[in-house]
Amino acid sequence: MKSLFIIFLSFLVSSCAAHSFVKTGVDGPFPKKPENCKIDIYTSANMPERAMTEIGVCFGEAPGGGLARDNTPEAVNQLKKCACKNGGDAVVLNPVGESGGFTKAGYSQETVRVNGKVYRYR
Repeated sequence: MKSLFIIFLSFLVSSCAAHSFVKTGVDGPFPKKPENCKIDIYTSANMPERAMTEIGVCFGEAPGGGLARDNTPEAVNQLKKCACKNGGDAVVLNPVGESGGFTKAGYSQETVRVNGKVYRYR
């Protein structure tokens, strides 16, 4: 029974993740790609030296993992889904934000928010 509850809770938490997109580039719209397409993730410190066209900005959000785990990877997955949906090839990740608080047991992550510029390779 306990394992069934954990499976249900995991499903519930993962189903609350979301993403959104704001177009900033002048080109496009570009054709959608499958939701699980390959997206390269960069930071401003490790940008590739290849030519890219900016498409827009994606915002991803996922419920926090509480005391048990860091759900930042789920929020980054939301960015990848957003980039695929809008025809992107890469995301330049901005610093990650989260909300939460300290409890007697330690830090409890409540929500993870990420955003990044979406690019298409030329």
